[in-house]
Amino acid sequence: MTMGYTIIIATLFSSKAFVEYTSSGLENTLAYLIIVLFYTNYLQDDSRYYLKKTMFYFLVFSFAFLNRQDSLLLFIFPVLELFYRGYKKSGYKILYSAFIGFSPAYLWLLFSIIYFGSPFPNSYYAKLSLGSNLVALKQGINFVLSVLVTDPITILVIISAICIMFFSRKYLFYSLCILLSFVYVIHTGGDFMGGRFLSSPFFLSVIVIMNFLSEKKIPKSNGNKATRRKSSRSLNFIKKRKYALIYVIVIYNIIVPLSPLKTPFHSDQKMKNNFKVTLFNLDNSLDNIYQNVDYYYSSNLLFYSKGGFPFSNLKFHSVINCEHCRQLRNENERASIGGGGLLGFCMGPSHYLIDPLVITDPLLARLPVTDISMGFVPGHITKKIPNGLLESYINNLNMLKDKNLKEYYNKIFVVTRGKLFTKERFKYIYELNFTRSRKYKLDYY
Repeated sequence: MTMGYTIIIATLFSSKAFVEYTSSGLENTLAYLIIVLFYTNYLQDDSRYYLKKTMFYFLVFSFAFLNRQDSLLLFIFPVLELFYRGYKKSGYKILYSAFIGFSPAYLWLLFSIIYFGSPFPNSYYAKLSLGSNLVALKQGINFVLSVLVTDPITILVIISAICIMFFSRKYLFYSLCILLSFVYVIHTGGDFMGGRFLSSPFFLSVIVIMNFLSEKKIPKSNGNKATRRKSSRSLNFIKKRKYALIYVIVIYNIIVPLSPLKTPFHSDQKMKNNFKVTLFNLDNSLDNIYQNVDYYYSSNLLFYSKGGFPFSNLKFHSVINCEHCRQLRNENERASIGGGGLLGFCMGPSHYLIDPLVITDPLLARLPVTDISMGFVPGHITKKIPNGLLESYINNLNMLKDKNLKEYYNKIFVVTRGKLFTKERFKYIYELNFTRSRKYKLDYY
């Protein structure tokens, strides 16, 4: 067992995606915990089809949904199997288990629809609105190829876990979950942060592979010499497989230039030169994937320990230092156009910042992409700002110039800024979520 844990830790810390996003402050770390809670029990639990057990797994499934909605793909097939087998075993009582277990998910959806006016965040509409499935597919392939070049172990482990379903039917649903998540990342175009959306499938893949490798049945010894000899050979075979994996991981970390274990020894210039990876020019506008940790390398503690200058990276939307941050706060200015992040923090809660990357704005997120020929960063697609939007936020009125867009924005305005419980607001909530009004498809000015 000690050898198994050693291999797991060594594999995880050899993955650039896993190491970088474990300390990123994003949803990844909580996703790892949820995967451990679900699968380390599920893979070994022969009583998982009993009602109390199914309720536990349904509850963990709901936590995955609350953490990140599309992470459900990593659990969907085992949960469906639990529901089906639970129904076969306990009949309609499984509905009670599902009602309790899924309650965090559907209660959140209910609250989100009533309060925010949508079951999905703005980023859902903003990041999945390339306007062309082919464009997204090309970008998704480019994303995976970029990770394969800079972090090959992540892709290879995921593919290995997917292939396990061809060797053992027991692992079919787990491999399908990993495959579904992997295909989803490609289909949606990946992300501008290399490896981010692959870290959770990678983590689950490590768990599945280690369970598979440790599963070779060892015959029980009953005193028969032939049986004891066969048992000994089986144990030796498993040990040899695990020792071979250790050797492979060591060689990998020696050979691969951007291995996480080499990070403390990377020169500052090498890290800066590797923040952008360009390869397989599928389209003139689709050839850049940012390695975000390297991009912000000169702002982290490791850089400071090497004698860097405080806040030396000026890529934080031109916020130079703390004093500059304080100077940006202007109580008399209600709205402006500019990038979000630290700039929005410095301008304060009373200031509305219209981000051209549209992730934070309910109207811009739903508008179509007009032109990506000049290139874009995956997951951050710049859209043109409608005439009159800035004035609308300054005056808290709908002052858009485009007639059709003004009518559309009125629905969003009522949903996001109107009184909560009115007949008109719930009518617009329905239209914006369950009709063609989900996204605005006309051109605008």
